[in-house]
Parts: sequence; C-alpha cells; structure tokens
Amino acid sequence: MSLEADIPPRRTVNPETDLRANFRADREPIANRDRTKKATPSISNMDLIRVNEELRAFTSAIRHDLVIPLRGIDRFSKLMNEKFGKVLGVEGLKYLELIQEAALSASQVVDRLALLSDVSRCSLVYEELDLGSFASDAAKKLISESGRHDVKFLITGQIRVSCDREFMARVFRELIENSLKFIPAKTPSEIHLSLELCSDDEGNPIEARCEIKDLGSGFSPGDVRRFLHPRRRQISYKDFHGMGVGLVLVRRIIRRHSGRVWAYCENGGGSTFGFAIPV
Repeated sequence: MSLEADIPPRRTVNPETDLRANFRADREPIANRDRTKKATPSISNMDLIRVNEELRAFTSAIRHDLVIPLRGIDRFSKLMNEKFGKVLGVEGLKYLELIQEAALSASQVVDRLALLSDVSRCSLVYEELDLGSFASDAAKKLISESGRHDVKFLITGQIRVSCDREFMARVFRELIENSLKFIPAKTPSEIHLSLELCSDDEGNPIEARCEIKDLGSGFSPGDVRRFLHPRRRQISYKDFHGMGVGLVLVRRIIRRHSGRVWAYCENGGGSTFGFAIPV
C-alpha cells in the first residue's frame, strides 16, 4: 500500500456547514451527560429500595435469632434460681440476677431496634390527642410498673395536637422512662411535663412544645448531641441501664412528624428533654 493511500483526501471547507457540524458535535456529549444525570436518580432510587428491603429482612432475621436465645437465658436463669438457689448462696444469686437483668435489657434493645426500623417505613395515622392526659396515663403506668411510687408526675399546661397515637405513646414512654432512670432509686422526686402552644408574631399557632424535666443526677452538657445517636453510651450501665436507642427512637418519631428534639441540663442538677411538632 502506498503512502499516499493512507492520507485522507483533502475536502472543501464550507464554513457554515462545518460550524453547524461542530456545534452538534460539541452538544452531543453535553446531551449525553444530561441524560446520564437524569437517569442516575432512578438507579439510585432502585438501589435505595433494594437496600431498605435487605435492611428490613436483616433486622427481622436478627430480631428472630436473638429473641429465642435471650428468652432461653432468662428462662434457665429462673430455673437455676428455683432449683439451686440455696446452693449458689448470696453471691451466686447476685450474679444470676445480673444475668437476668442483662438478658432483659438486651431483649428491650432488640425490640427498640425493630421499632426503629418500623418508624422509618410505616405510615402515620393522625388523630387529635390531648397530650396532657395522654402523657399522664403513660406516666401512671410506668411508675406502677417500676414501683417508683415515690416519684410524682406533674403537668403544666394543656394542648391538643394531631399526631400518630401509637408513636406518640412511645415518645412519652421513652422520655418518662428515661427520666425515671436519672432519678436515684428510693429517692422521693418529681417529673415535670410542660406543655405550651407557640404562635407567630400574628398570633397564629405554629407548634406544640413539650418538655419533660426530672430532678435526677443530670448529664454533662457536652454529651447532649451524642444522647440522640445510638453509637455510644455516656452513662454507666451499672447505674442507668437501657439508655441510648430509646432516645434515638424518640428523635426519629418526632422527625416523622416534621418536628425537632432537644435536651439540656441545668447547673443545679436534673435534665430536660423536649420536642416540638407543628400544629
């Protein structure tokens, strides 16, 4: 093959035609990129749906796999107490009690993690509720269950809001239970619930604010942010067991209601956890 055959023939340049061709050539990659960008969210959404389905299946499997052995630990611990309690002695019975408490706490964490998954995907069923009486019922039940009859539950204010009954019941249960854990055992104390309907400058109601304050040991102001994330326990398990996931559950439920949460501790002791939801 000759050298000349490898050289493309010279063509006549038409400025108008070449300009349009170059314009189309320059535009094609941009158009392709635009189409790629538009297609990307669909792919991401499909991946997100798939990951969520896998996460739900994983959570369900973990819950099933953990609940059965935890029940076994609790059951056999009780049998050991009944049959061999005299042989174990005081120290052995104390260890057995710690095993039962740990099994119960782990079971509660598993249930909360499963509920945490449900909160993200379940639809909210709104109905108008009196938050004062709603919280009072939850407090009476928790105080009775815990045997903390030395703790009084006081309410200031009264508001009615539209929210999901089941999820809001869980919010008050977690917050009141959390306050009870901050109060030392066998110590007379009080838990205060403050309810307030906030309005804008024109007097139109915009949000319902709820704060639950205890007179317990409180916490470090630097730990406020980490209280609402299930990554790290800030308080000794020995003194305040079961904390962490419950507060994260509260945060997620309130966010599903388009609300916000906060927490703070006063210098004189005691902690306050609050939330606000739009009305």
